Amino acid sequence: MIMLSILDDRAAKTAALALGIPVRGTLGVILLAKRESKLAAARPIFEQLVQVGFRVSTQVV
Repeated sequence: MIMLSILDDRAAKTAALALGIPVRGTLGVILLAKRESKLAAARPIFEQLVQVGFRVSTQVV
């Protein structure tokens, strides 16, 4: 069974990695979907996340 945790909290990511559980963040999931052509564009989703209070580095958006 393949396990993957989708986490954005730094402490949670650290704990999951310490247990050997692969981690991907929300932005990573969006980028993966874009790379696999499941999304037409990632930027509008990033911008919507920022509008609802998701904290993203300005270098990312």
